[in-house]
Amino acid sequence: MTRIGSVFYMVELLVAELIFLYACPKRSKFFLRLILAFVGGILIAYLFPIPEELRGVQWYIFIRQVLFIATAYIFSLVCFRLNGHVTLSLCMAGLAVQHLTYLAAGMLQQIEGVSDWKFGILGASHICELIVVPPLYVLIYFTLGRAAAKEEYYKTSNLRLDILAISIILFNNVINRVAYYFEVHDSPIFKIYGITVNLLALIIQFLLYGRSSIENEKQLIEKMWKEDKIHYALTKGAIDVINLKMHDMKHRLDLVNSKMTDEEIKSIRDSISLYDSSVNTGNEVINVVLMDYNIRYAKEGVVYTFNGDGALFSFMKETDIYTLFGNAISNASEAVLKLPIEDRGVFINVESKGEFVTFSVRNRYDGVYLHDGTLPKTSKEDNSFDHGYGVRSMAMLAQKYGGDLRISTKDKVFTMTVFMIKS
Repeated sequence: MTRIGSVFYMVELLVAELIFLYACPKRSKFFLRLILAFVGGILIAYLFPIPEELRGVQWYIFIRQVLFIATAYIFSLVCFRLNGHVTLSLCMAGLAVQHLTYLAAGMLQQIEGVSDWKFGILGASHICELIVVPPLYVLIYFTLGRAAAKEEYYKTSNLRLDILAISIILFNNVINRVAYYFEVHDSPIFKIYGITVNLLALIIQFLLYGRSSIENEKQLIEKMWKEDKIHYALTKGAIDVINLKMHDMKHRLDLVNSKMTDEEIKSIRDSISLYDSSVNTGNEVINVVLMDYNIRYAKEGVVYTFNGDGALFSFMKETDIYTLFGNAISNASEAVLKLPIEDRGVFINVESKGEFVTFSVRNRYDGVYLHDGTLPKTSKEDNSFDHGYGVRSMAMLAQKYGGDLRISTKDKVFTMTVFMIKS
């Protein structure tokens, strides 16, 4: 491999990595780091070609390959904030992409007459790579690269799938070296084999990861639903006790008010009214949710306004109603707490439209809207397992009842609407 070929290889390897790295958290002064890392990688490639006299020396080729992979690994760490396991995984993915596109370019070169192509200092192999590699990189970006970014692969990659994929890629590289040793590397059958194996590794690493991620997310949401069932029972019991005690205290206050000043009586009645629920939405579960959040955020000035008939949701399980309304009102409450007190209103509207029941929650927000496709992403710094799953949980519940979830943001007003088929 000439110096030009060596540089081609390094550039292809680093760009292939970027297909999967672009969405990862970047370090400070990213573009400066990126340029310097690219220059460093190209310099190493230029200094370590495969001269003619070492073309068949396998130990040199092996050491050079390890050096280039190490360079790609360091390139990733210099530019992106990743842990070692994910960095290695993405480096191997880049290596697989580079190798399969290189093999595809090699198949083009085997077409009659193509091997005679030449343009300046570029030989037929370089020209074939310039023709084949860019469109394949774009295709892989739009399929695997964007899928990895959407699933936030860098956060929760599957270690077992990564180990399997990396093992396949490394094994394929060993087979590649053996093929070179026995001079069968130019065989079309071998090139097809190499392309297939690298594609298999990438499918295992990213597409199967996506499926396992969806299954894990579903399991986590179902776990949250079970916890919501317990929480609803506890909250309902606590609120029933509070209402009973507050009702009793009001009667006791009537007996002793002659011994207290009007100001003292007003202060006590105001405190009692905070816990004495007067919420009547037509649905006991929704009453519990609103009472719960009224108690939680009364001192912060959050005002909840309910409009409609909660009895429309009688076709749903109680725990599903609790999860749906609880998550929606929780998200809205957290959003308005960041606003001035006069903007801390949460408006809940319920109505029937034909065969559908719709439920919408509207609130102002601070203008920061993070989203992932049609669903918002958590704005919390703590990304523990339940953060960011609230809206997904609501979407799954809507689909369970034959409906869907829609979100709109206009003039810094966030509106989430859930519609379901009455059954």
